[in-house]
Amino acid sequence: MQPIAPATLERLRHLRFAPLYAKPGAGVGERRSDQRGAGLEFIDHRPYRPGDDIRDLDHRLMARLGQPYLRSYAADRQLPVSVVVDGSASMGAARRDVALQLAAMLGFVALAGGEGLRVWRGGVPSPLLSGVQRAPLLLDWLARAGAAARFTDHLNTLARDLPRGGLVLLISDWQDAAALDHLDMLRRAGHEPVVIRLTTAVEVDPTRLGSGVLVLADAETGQELTIALTPEMLAQYQALWDARTQRLAKGWFFDLPEGTDPGDVIAQMRIKGLLA
Repeated sequence: MQPIAPATLERLRHLRFAPLYAKPGAGVGERRSDQRGAGLEFIDHRPYRPGDDIRDLDHRLMARLGQPYLRSYAADRQLPVSVVVDGSASMGAARRDVALQLAAMLGFVALAGGEGLRVWRGGVPSPLLSGVQRAPLLLDWLARAGAAARFTDHLNTLARDLPRGGLVLLISDWQDAAALDHLDMLRRAGHEPVVIRLTTAVEVDPTRLGSGVLVLADAETGQELTIALTPEMLAQYQALWDARTQRLAKGWFFDLPEGTDPGDVIAQMRIKGLLA
């Protein structure tokens, strides 16, 4: 994995995730939670209820109104952020390196924002990280050689193991059709997925392969497949590609074409409002 330039890290340090519905969970962070509790900023008053902590009673307001009222405070919490890198064979070395660079950038944004971060590579999660001082641990985790694993094996456990209502950034080529079903499961489980698709020029435009009869090998299984690149075959491929793209794009969706700098995804996220 190529190192990230210090100037890039400095720009990323000031960005924050702005999810649509993912909510802060446990852990002290910088994000205002809907939960009430001890915190640093006074929000409002509410009537006293039996069992409330009397240390929060506002005696001045009680003397003025004749009824007991409590001071309420907002609790600052962490947003659960998970970054998942596809470790399947179809990614290839070059595409996997780009995915790891992008994961490092997105993970750094989460750390700088005080979020609770886990990074998944090869189906294995990192320890829970928080705070920009943990950036070296993030980079070290991503730099480790991860075992190849099917992307669907990652997604199988995510809906069960991830904190409910978290932000889940998924970096993959999305070639495994079964992964789309697992993506829908994540959505139904209350998570907010962010789909990032890494594509090659041939995947987008298979006419680059030429014409006639070709023998192609499945990157996952090694199985060879003989196909004829006829207009009918290309039309079927385009229809399947468009249908898959439509399913991926139900929520946050970002494409990263081959040869494009990973920082372009960061720029797209700022334009669409996921990063602020």
